[in-house]
Amino acid sequence: MRRASDFAARYGGEEFAVILPKINRDEAINMAEKIRLKVAELNISHAASKVANHVSISLGITTVSVQQGISPVDLIKAADAALYKAKENGRNQVVSLRK
Repeated sequence: MRRASDFAARYGGEEFAVILPKINRDEAINMAEKIRLKVAELNISHAASKVANHVSISLGITTVSVQQGISPVDLIKAADAALYKAKENGRNQVVSLRK
């Protein structure tokens, strides 16, 4: 994240939220893929994992415009659904679900 308006925070035990104002879906997917690749480049060992030998991340993307009038709760639910789809599809990937 490069702009002063971008924001990242821990959302749960192993979950994080990244807020990127004023970018479109393609830009959000591109940023998420950059984040995923940067984590992979760290090559952090994860010996206890049953999925992979190294730490990887799955990312769920959702975008909204002010005109759509989506509530913050629905926005979080949409991102969470995309995240779980990434996990179901094998992990270590970016998923954006369209409504």
